[in-house]
Amino acid sequence: MTLRKVALALMAAALCTGSAASTAAAHALRASSPKPCSISLYAQQRQVYVGEKIELYGNLKCTGTAVAGGTVDIYGRYGGHMRGKLLGAVTTNGEGNFAAEVPSITVNAQLIAAYKNRYARGLSVRVTPQVTLLGPAEKSTLLTGRGNAVKFYGSVTPNDTGARVLLQRQNAFNEGVWGTIQVGHVKRGGVYAFTHRFWVPGSASLRVVVGAHGRYTTRAISETRVYEVSQGQLPGLTIKSSQQPDIWGTPVTFSGVSSAGEGKTVDLWSRPTRFGHFEKVAETTTGAGGSYSFNHVAKESRLYHATVGLTRSATIAEGVHYGLKLTSTWPTTVASGEKLVVEGETIGAPAGQRVLLERENVFGHTFHVIGESTVNAEGKFKVETVLLGSGLAAVRVKVTGDLGHRAAWSNRAAIELTPAPPTLTLPTPTPVLPIS
Repeated sequence: MTLRKVALALMAAALCTGSAASTAAAHALRASSPKPCSISLYAQQRQVYVGEKIELYGNLKCTGTAVAGGTVDIYGRYGGHMRGKLLGAVTTNGEGNFAAEVPSITVNAQLIAAYKNRYARGLSVRVTPQVTLLGPAEKSTLLTGRGNAVKFYGSVTPNDTGARVLLQRQNAFNEGVWGTIQVGHVKRGGVYAFTHRFWVPGSASLRVVVGAHGRYTTRAISETRVYEVSQGQLPGLTIKSSQQPDIWGTPVTFSGVSSAGEGKTVDLWSRPTRFGHFEKVAETTTGAGGSYSFNHVAKESRLYHATVGLTRSATIAEGVHYGLKLTSTWPTTVASGEKLVVEGETIGAPAGQRVLLERENVFGHTFHVIGESTVNAEGKFKVETVLLGSGLAAVRVKVTGDLGHRAAWSNRAAIELTPAPPTLTLPTPTPVLPIS
């Protein structure tokens, strides 16, 4: 071996030895480095209505150990801006847990938790504007025809001028399928209005949808209003019902006057509101002045008309809803984060019928679902949910309708929510988000 080859071999050996030593030192450095701090962050509501408060929960650990008495800052980042706004701070308890109530927000935001000026990845919260739908009272009678136009109106909060507004009616044959029957736009002041004419008698479930627009990336949906649409009275034979709507299985009286006078045979005809042919369900005879009446028990929403010979009355709609009774008592006060349990029973509702627990939106008029259950074989139900926030929470129970029945609601109850203490346990296990 030449002197040159010997020199090259010695250099290679030295380089290899140095590389191995360097690698070993790097591994030793990593092994001795402490584990970073980590924050778990959880929000029950990731999509809220304008004005609603958001309650955050989380846990702080450093080097794998819970940090007690640590100060966690909560920031909000709005409208795509990189710079966050400090919303407040909270102190962790002995287990490193914390709870913070975020003030009401009006635009999409990213909520961020930070410890010692090191920021954790945030939670994105989308904000939906509130839309109201107003019009005739639900127990009033709507009539068909050009001369019986009905005005529906409402507001969008905050004002979203220019947003597209859709007046929708639920398909009579497919529950949950909505068709647009009129289109409009939000005007100055955040208001809208529709003038609508109904041409076919029957059940009419209506709602308003405001499309995503401008800074709001989610559509807003109003509360559903349910009506029964009947024909205007026809000459020669009138008809009306004693109550509207009717509770499942309770008697209702149909009455009217015939111009044919006393002693004439009156037939009562009926069919389901969604389809089918009219069938004769009762018969009577007119009394003094041509008056008549029928006592009838309905177990589903139907259309009715009467006939005297070849003279037919107008067709009227009789809505029927399931009975609803709460067997539990609403609490007057609940701590934020505690479970609310509501029990009750229904009349006529089949097993599997959906029962919803609803909470009123901040600006009133409309509700959103916060809990859901179903009716059992005995007609009973139990709904459980966790209430979050502070202040008054208006809640109610709804038994959903179907193709033959209208929805039914309990009375509205007001519950005082007390703020959650910072020692509140995390509601559910959440992934650990490393601080960046």
